[in-house]
Amino acid sequence: MKYLVFTLLVFIFSACKPIADKPVDAYNPKFNTTEDSELFFKNVRQIAYDLERQKNTKIDIYRSKKQDENNKIPKIHLAIAHNWRYDEAYILIELGAYFKSLQNVEIHWKNEKSGETGIYEFQRKSNKNEYFRFASEIYNSIVAQHTLWVMEKENKIFFLENPEEREAFKTTMKDYYRLVALF
Repeated sequence: MKYLVFTLLVFIFSACKPIADKPVDAYNPKFNTTEDSELFFKNVRQIAYDLERQKNTKIDIYRSKKQDENNKIPKIHLAIAHNWRYDEAYILIELGAYFKSLQNVEIHWKNEKSGETGIYEFQRKSNKNEYFRFASEIYNSIVAQHTLWVMEKENKIFFLENPEEREAFKTTMKDYYRLVALF
């Protein structure tokens, strides 16, 4: 009997284990949801988000309750748009006040271990594929523990430097990936 109870407890705790940080293919977007993923999101994860219902489009938009509203530093807020009529979900990028005057956003990254660097580019007028790509590239950099920054003239202004900001970004992306059954 003790063996059965122990096995049952191990199974339950392993099923509740959070999803490990793993990179995703930023160039292979997925937007379709499943009944299971929608039920999980609505019953377990929805509580971490503020909900905006857009009645005219039949799309529900979820914004993390952990978003920082500091306007003096570069911010990108994520939102999950759930188009329940067509069983689809999209990641939305909402640029903070720092980026409002820019048409294009460039996020620089550096792998401190290898010295490799690069730039992620995002144009303000993008489609759902570009939103997915840009957000996934940043997510992958967070998972790889890259340093991220934006350039203002000749100065580096660090981006998602705070561990809480990184975790909020990563959690929203993980929730989105679960909703579209990538995880």
